[in-house]
Amino acid sequence: MSLKNLLKRIFTTVEANVTTSLDKLTDTEKRLNLAARKLSDEIRRLEEARVTNVRNGVKLKKTAEQNLSEAAKREEVLKDAIARGVTPTRADALIILHRRRIGEALLSQVKDIEASSDKLNGAIIQLGDKLDEVKSNLELVRVQKETNDLGLVLPEDIDYAAGMTTIDIDAILRETEIADSSYSANSPSSIEADNYLASLSK
Repeated sequence: MSLKNLLKRIFTTVEANVTTSLDKLTDTEKRLNLAARKLSDEIRRLEEARVTNVRNGVKLKKTAEQNLSEAAKREEVLKDAIARGVTPTRADALIILHRRRIGEALLSQVKDIEASSDKLNGAIIQLGDKLDEVKSNLELVRVQKETNDLGLVLPEDIDYAAGMTTIDIDAILRETEIADSSYSANSPSSIEADNYLASLSK
């Protein structure tokens, strides 16, 4: 085999390796772009949930304080009536107990919302870190493609960039799922109302 033919075969092989490696690099760039979009969408969704949580927490806390304040005012009126010898009704007692129980239940839900917001914050930070990692890898892929266009990159350099994406985005998203919290408040019974009235009459 002539030297000319040998060199031709060598250059053909190198060109084929570079082409294959560049195909891998393009596939990697597509995967990283998809990962970046998924992460960005999830961060946006979690941030919207966090903002909604904060707003709901403020509203619920205000409603809770209003109910507890109303219960306290009614209790003072009821105590004053008892002191004047007026016989209190069970309805008055139930109204106070209802208001108090609603307020306490709402405050409990506010605590759950605050805990959920903390989890959302942690998830947003975690996904933000992963998004930064994806962006860095994506930039490396693009730099490798630019340097290859200048004829400055070797196949093994491209292989490094093409094989570096090992992030399991779906697993990350599963790890940051936030469960919704709920609460229930039972109505006060007639016995509780009677016991409450008896405590006020002491």
